[in-house]
Amino acid sequence: MFRPARAALLALACALPAPWTLAAGGHFEVDDAAIVNEGRCQVEVWKIHAARNTGGDSPHIGPACRVGAFELGLNLDHRHDQTGVVRTAGPSVKWVVDPLVSRLSAGLAYSVAFDLRPGGKPIHSMIVPLTLFPSERLQVHANVGGDWGGGVPSTKRVGVGAEWSPNDRFTLMAERILRLQDGISRVGARWMVNDDLGLDLSVARSSATGARIVTLGFNQEFAKP
Repeated sequence: MFRPARAALLALACALPAPWTLAAGGHFEVDDAAIVNEGRCQVEVWKIHAARNTGGDSPHIGPACRVGAFELGLNLDHRHDQTGVVRTAGPSVKWVVDPLVSRLSAGLAYSVAFDLRPGGKPIHSMIVPLTLFPSERLQVHANVGGDWGGGVPSTKRVGVGAEWSPNDRFTLMAERILRLQDGISRVGARWMVNDDLGLDLSVARSSATGARIVTLGFNQEFAKP
């Protein structure tokens, strides 16, 4: 891959999680094999701060609702790269089999992010999420998939993550994901303020650039209107 394209991909990898991300940890990129419950919706909002000029502050908002067997969402993102401000928007869809077999769930997630600049090209993403439940308090996630479009070569995406909840209100999370020619390691936590509102905070690091990425977000669930 030629240098300008690779630099752009690395900046994107540091600054922005996967377009579909509606995972157990909100902005965490390794998705779980689960969708919002029947008759429910959610809104996820977060803000990313990537140090060392690798994307700056990047806000995200992502509403989603359960419609039959699917979770349908919309992702809106604002970020910075070498060309200036980039705004993207696009739909996402997710379907799961829970359980696929005992203690294991699986699914399929697809999204597209349309570059809202004149002449901008869409980026497509698709993954297969797997979630293993070794115990009531521990979940292990694995993803495999890829990204294509946007005027650059397609890339593979693989990741593993885990979450452990010592009680019903607090969860510790960690993940490692390889995508866009970079490896991202992330650790964080989620605190459930009540049954419907969760706050999460994480710190990540890019293997390619050494950039530190701090993200703060919240997830609000509610009954479908």
